[in-house]
Amino acid sequence: MFNRWISSFMKHANTLPLFDVEKSNKAGGDPNIRYYHSYWRVAEGEALVIDSLPPMCDNWNFVLCNHWMESLDYRHRKVHVNKKMAAYAPDGSVQVVVSHKRPPIDGQKRRPVVWLDPCGHVCGVMTWRWIRPKVPDAELPQPRCSLTTFEAFCATLRG
Repeated sequence: MFNRWISSFMKHANTLPLFDVEKSNKAGGDPNIRYYHSYWRVAEGEALVIDSLPPMCDNWNFVLCNHWMESLDYRHRKVHVNKKMAAYAPDGSVQVVVSHKRPPIDGQKRRPVVWLDPCGHVCGVMTWRWIRPKVPDAELPQPRCSLTTFEAFCATLRG
């Protein structure tokens, strides 16, 4: 089952579409969670930038995993973010960046950024979850992903 899922995730790498709720529930997923699964690919010198405006919900989280949907090393590296850990812009939005080098985000004057470390992996599965969202599925915000160069992303931090 998971091998089929991963193959389907690879078809829309570096995007985060809403995972089929019925398929999730049949596989034992929590019916109170809306999952956004995909595959990520980030080479050295690139940055995957994910922007989202979380809805009202009990909690939310995003995690980087390896190809087999196993979480990366969360004990020693920053590979996930959740509602309480996130840095928010004044409008309530969140920006997550996945890159092999830590961008210069300390003391920045623009919107806050959450950096996640792919731990040397160049690809894997990523999951964003809204836990008990307070809006109907049709109104759930779509996390927006863009792949850019690391240098181009860092330039946005200076501007």
